[in-house]
Amino acid sequence: MTEQGSSRVPDDAPGEGAQASLLAELQKRRVVRAALAYAIVAWGVTEILDGVISRFGWPDWIATLVVIVFVVGFPVAMFLAWVFEWTKEGIRRTDPWTAAGGVSIALATLFLVGATASLFWLINPSGIVRVEQTGIVVMPCRYRGDPDLDFRGAGFAGILNEQLAHSRQFFVPEFAAVERLSGANLQTTELAERLGASWLVECRVVQEEDRIRIDATLIDAASDESEPLANSDEDVSATLGALEGIGRAIATRFGLAPSAELPGALIDRYPAAMRALDAYLQGEQAYRVGTPDAMREARQHFQAAQIVPGFELARTREADTMMAVAGFETPVNPAALTAVLRAIELILEELSADADAPAEFYVSKLRFANLADRLAYGDRVSAEQRREWFDSALMLKPNDAEPYRLYAEYLASIGKADSAAEFASEADKFEGQR
Repeated sequence: MTEQGSSRVPDDAPGEGAQASLLAELQKRRVVRAALAYAIVAWGVTEILDGVISRFGWPDWIATLVVIVFVVGFPVAMFLAWVFEWTKEGIRRTDPWTAAGGVSIALATLFLVGATASLFWLINPSGIVRVEQTGIVVMPCRYRGDPDLDFRGAGFAGILNEQLAHSRQFFVPEFAAVERLSGANLQTTELAERLGASWLVECRVVQEEDRIRIDATLIDAASDESEPLANSDEDVSATLGALEGIGRAIATRFGLAPSAELPGALIDRYPAAMRALDAYLQGEQAYRVGTPDAMREARQHFQAAQIVPGFELARTREADTMMAVAGFETPVNPAALTAVLRAIELILEELSADADAPAEFYVSKLRFANLADRLAYGDRVSAEQRREWFDSALMLKPNDAEPYRLYAEYLASIGKADSAAEFASEADKFEGQR
């Protein structure tokens, strides 16, 4: 005999009665309350952790691990909430299970299996981060001025591309691919498709004596429509500020807060000295040629760029040119090669003292580790250390092909062909090989 006015439905009632019974059990055992509390705590922890990781430069896999723990832990927490309850006397088991309880446990088990399987779709085993990105590229600028300074046209565009490459929201192919395709006389749509970009930025640089004017235009690759983006007319000594302004205008156009979304932007690392900047740009131009003679020329330019103290990036690039030449040459004199490798090692050790090192520094460390392995120089760097350098490089500059390429080379050297192919594929994307 049931009590009058009772809202309880028999556990074995069919149809809607069974659903009401399950809901009643969930409410009675406070499972819904536990689920809400769990979701609030999980959301709060991940939000706080995201800010902490960005502030202290911790690797992104920490946030990934926390998400995994919360996803897998949810059905476990709900199961415990069903079986146990918190009372004044402490934790005790709730009333005996009912038919609805069996259904809920089965559903929780299925959820656990589904959530675990979903992680393989959300998080790939290689650790390669994929986010929704806007493809954008700055084409080499048209330069009008002193013929001896026409390298500034490509150089300024390279700086802007490097600045955008520090944001995860943008997909920015390597500038070497941009420069190569820009001279192929392609239509805007075809050029953008080859580079994997939806937007192109064209700029014009006009220099007259001590004044320099830079205009930038944004082009929608699909419609070929354009819109003015930014322009400046400054003293030559203010060129760096003008370029930074254009980079910020691009970021703002796509809804980014530049100061927050462009951390460690390459432009911040250039000293305010045009002589040093010009030397660096010439070095980059020669470096992209890639031949041994060009690498030697690039090294001379990077050395000249160091007339301003603290230009760590120029020092890093000097080490890169030395590694390139050492890799090209067959060691006729092993002692001389060892001396060169030791000199490169000392440069990188000197730069490692800088806590605010650029992404290129970590790439150089990866490059040197691979070169040392190939030439049997020194002790082999651990897998953990290489992965740390890889993660640090991409954290600072997500749109860089070189870390992927170098890490793929390392994986291939230790027999992990499948993983190496996956990282090499990522490198190809940023090299404009689509």
